[in-house]
Amino acid sequence: MEINEIVESLKYYTGELPKEALAEAINKKEEITPKLLEMLEYTKENLNRICYGEDDFFGYIYAIFLLAQFKEKKAFPYLIDLLHKDDEKVEYILGDDFTDYLPRLLASTYNGDDEALFSLIENEEIDEYTRSACLQTFSILYLYGVKDRKFIVDYFKKLIEE
Repeated sequence: MEINEIVESLKYYTGELPKEALAEAINKKEEITPKLLEMLEYTKENLNRICYGEDDFFGYIYAIFLLAQFKEKKAFPYLIDLLHKDDEKVEYILGDDFTDYLPRLLASTYNGDDEALFSLIENEEIDEYTRSACLQTFSILYLYGVKDRKFIVDYFKKLIEE
């Protein structure tokens, strides 16, 4: 499959998992990554239309998970931006149980921007389960040696003192 064919196969929900397109996307990681990022940009620019059923675009879900699998750091800001949206839009895009896998998505795409995570964790207007899932991201980063114990302890102390 050519890159454009893969992208077209991932854009809309058809009732069937596009296994061939996903396998080809994984095999063509370098070539497909910019296209997947474009899908996230499209989602960001058309979020209201997508969430209100005016646009049937569904490629965001494949893009998010493929980019996380690729450990693509450029996807991190898109996830952070999405999580700052209202709960209904976040759930629409990521699904009802997104807090179960959100820490892994964020850790896989983490670009070193702690402030972006802090802005979600410390924002009392954001759903508490989302905030908790964002906090769990640091635990995963610790387990993979990206963050050290002192960072985690110091941040928890800061949260407790506030």
